Amino acid sequence: MPVSNSHRSIALALALSRLIALVVAAAGALVLAGWWLNVRVLQTILPGAVAMKANTALALVLAGLALWLLQAPSADRRWTAVRHGCATLIALIGLLTLSQYLFGWQLGLDELLVRDTASTPGAFPGRSAALTALNFVLVGLAFFAFDPGRRYRLAQGLAIFVGLVALLALLGYLYGAEAFYRLTGRNGMAVHTAVGFFLIALGLLLARPTAGFMTPFTSASAG
Repeated sequence: MPVSNSHRSIALALALSRLIALVVAAAGALVLAGWWLNVRVLQTILPGAVAMKANTALALVLAGLALWLLQAPSADRRWTAVRHGCATLIALIGLLTLSQYLFGWQLGLDELLVRDTASTPGAFPGRSAALTALNFVLVGLAFFAFDPGRRYRLAQGLAIFVGLVALLALLGYLYGAEAFYRLTGRNGMAVHTAVGFFLIALGLLLARPTAGFMTPFTSASAG
């Protein structure tokens, strides 16, 4: 029996989501290696650009793993627990980083993995940007919202918001508008961090191609 166009679209969406998961996790791992081995090009990608912090890279690795596990059978509680653990750590990294900006706390989180010796003057060494932290909180919540029985439209809405923030940051780099990727005037979102967030948002949408806002894109209808 021939495979329908809708089935092909669904299979393609799921395959792309898994590919994105691998790319995001690998990118985060490379940046972590760049910090541990002091390879500046892996930290910044572009000469003189904002560096992706080690905490950000770790959270991207966790996000890639959680995105991959989003397609694991829901009945398998082990993988669900691992995904929930990744989502919790992602949201926690973002929330604790945001609290440092909001309340002026110094929690010792920023340089927990490596010492940041390449920060620009006036920046917080090792601290992820406020926009980056906000996006990680939303990504963590989105992974939980994608559980069976949860609100898929809420999860997809969070993913779309994360993607829009990432897109604005990329436009900021393209047109030289620092306010788009440097919310506090100190630490900014790195260009490859913005790319990573955009891919995560896309991967989250593709991971549930038959639910919520994605239904018109994978169905065989005129929509």
